[in-house]
Amino acid sequence: MRLFGGRTPSHANGLPDDVVRRMTLLGRFEIDPEGSGIGGMEIYDECIEPFTVFAGQNPDDFIAEIRAVALREKGIVAYGCACCVVEHLGRRNDNAAFLDILDLAIDYKRSLGLPRERFNDHELRRWAEVHGPGRW
Repeated sequence: MRLFGGRTPSHANGLPDDVVRRMTLLGRFEIDPEGSGIGGMEIYDECIEPFTVFAGQNPDDFIAEIRAVALREKGIVAYGCACCVVEHLGRRNDNAAFLDILDLAIDYKRSLGLPRERFNDHELRRWAEVHGPGRW
C-alpha cells in the first residue's frame, strides 16, 4: 500500500511545495525506522526521488533552498533536510550551507538525548570540528 498515493514527479527547478511534510517524514524515518510507521519504499518515493533531478542538476541551488527550509523550521525538519542532502550529494560535503543544515540536525538529535552511538560518522566529525575533539 502506498502511503501518499501516486508517484510525485521530480522537481528540476526548486523544492516541492510540501517540502516540510516530506522532510518531517524523512527525519522521523531516519531517527526511528521501525517506530516511524513508514516504509522504506514510501520514503524513497516521497522524500528522496522527488529531489533527484534538482539536486543533480543544481546542487548549489538545491542546498541553498533546503537550507532555507531547515533554518526556518529547525528540529526534525532540519534533520530530514540534512538526510536528504547526504542522500543526494554525499556525507563529505564542505558546502557552508550544508554545514549549517548539519549543525541544526546535530542540535536536534542532541536535544532528543540520543547517545553518541546514534550519531553518524559525519555528524560526529562535524561536532568535533565545531566543538573540539573529545567534547560531547
